[in-house]
This record gives sequence, C-alpha cells and structure tokens, in this order.
Amino acid sequence: MGTWSPLARQYRPRPLYRRAVHLPDTAYKGFGTSYLKTLQSYIDTHFTTAERSPR
Repeated sequence: MGTWSPLARQYRPRPLYRRAVHLPDTAYKGFGTSYLKTLQSYIDTHFTTAERSPR
C-alpha cells in the first residue's frame, strides 16, 4: 500500500481540479438568469423539504 496517509497530504491542487470547480460559474452564464430562476422555481415547488418553509 505504501506510506500514503490521508492525514499527511503533500500534493498541491491540480489545475484540472481548479478548472472543474470554476466551470459551472462560466457555464451557467450562458443560460442567463432566466434558466436559474426557472430551475429555482421548479425546485421550490417539487422539492419542498422540512428545512425550507413550504409555499
């Protein structure tokens, strides 16, 4: 297995990972705010949980 330990990570964040993290931020800008509002309204109506106040 080697001497690798989850508590002793020494590697730096990979550029690919950083790009993947910021990808949704630029991708959603193409849809515009109308897409996000439609998605939010759909979530509010269909996925109402105990944490969220029901409409």
